Amino acid sequence: MKRSLSATTAEETQVLGENGLNKGCPCFQYSEDSAPYQPFTDQELQDQQTILAELAELKDDGSSPNKTTDHAKGTLTCSANSVAAIPPKFKETTGDVMPNQLLYTLRQVICTNTCDKPADLPNGVSASTGSKTTGDCEVSVTIVGGIEAYMYRGTPSTDDQWQECWDSTQQIIEECVKEGPNTGWVNGPNPYQFYQGGFRPLNDAGAIHRPMTGKGLQASVTKGTVGPNNKNGFTCGSGEGGARIADCLGILGSIVNGKSLDASDTRTTFCTSDSTCLQAGQTGSSDGKNIYSSYCEVAASGSCAFVAASKTSSLGGFPGKSCFSPSDIANFVRLGANKCGANQAQGVWAAGFQGGDEVAGTPYTAFGLVDAEQPGVLFVP
Repeated sequence: MKRSLSATTAEETQVLGENGLNKGCPCFQYSEDSAPYQPFTDQELQDQQTILAELAELKDDGSSPNKTTDHAKGTLTCSANSVAAIPPKFKETTGDVMPNQLLYTLRQVICTNTCDKPADLPNGVSASTGSKTTGDCEVSVTIVGGIEAYMYRGTPSTDDQWQECWDSTQQIIEECVKEGPNTGWVNGPNPYQFYQGGFRPLNDAGAIHRPMTGKGLQASVTKGTVGPNNKNGFTCGSGEGGARIADCLGILGSIVNGKSLDASDTRTTFCTSDSTCLQAGQTGSSDGKNIYSSYCEVAASGSCAFVAASKTSSLGGFPGKSCFSPSDIANFVRLGANKCGANQAQGVWAAGFQGGDEVAGTPYTAFGLVDAEQPGVLFVP
């Protein structure tokens, strides 16, 4: 005989509670034929707690993707001074980065099992990838001064080797490179498993990428090597920072900041602090700790760039920037190329002070015709 739920027995009333609190239980669906909800007894609850406590003591079976696992490790080898020196910091689009940070950018490429150009490189900086066997990858970035940063994996970064790629490359960066001109590699633990990275000469014989010929990643603070040595006239030189002077003449009449360079325009429409600089940075001591001047690449043609530099205001009394006209640029290019570029000279630079830019008789602006890949060589003595 069916009965309604309202017709509960005294025993059922005790189970359900006088106010029917168990009717809100999500694990029980009331119907006319349903038996009353039966809660766990104290003994049953105690038994369940014992089982849960035992489960908590079981070891991880390795199925969790977020756990830290002790992987077999390969053999680490370090090699110091694979190049003579590297800049203390580099200029990326997101800001200045130290050598280790640059290598971590390359590590991100190889250990995510891709083989693409790394992120955050300024426009025009040359980067290359290479492969010689199935699943391997080398990624490299050109650095000013004939250097490249690189990372390499010999096998795909998958399965167990996914984590081993991250671990092995971190070892190389933190224990071998250590912010210096060094390299390192890890062999194993599996057959053919190999990782290598650090800094080496540009297009080194051991590289597997195609030769890189584009612009190099600039140091955030460069060591100035090109500058005028007298207040009047030009200073000519050769070697580091030199360009093919004939290329410099191509700047005359070229498009500069969206307009044709007009040699008759005497308005001071260019400044070293402008965001329109093709490249910009600071020059200082070789350790990057002392900054002496800032530079701005204003125009370029072929291998040659016109660069302006200004003494930093931290030296005391200087405005911290320099402004000049299209006429100033054109006159310096024409006269400097003629003075220093006899016989179609290559590997030559020209430098001079901008007349009138002085504080207490000390010039604070320098112009230069230099290598377009190394605009940071110009400084103000």
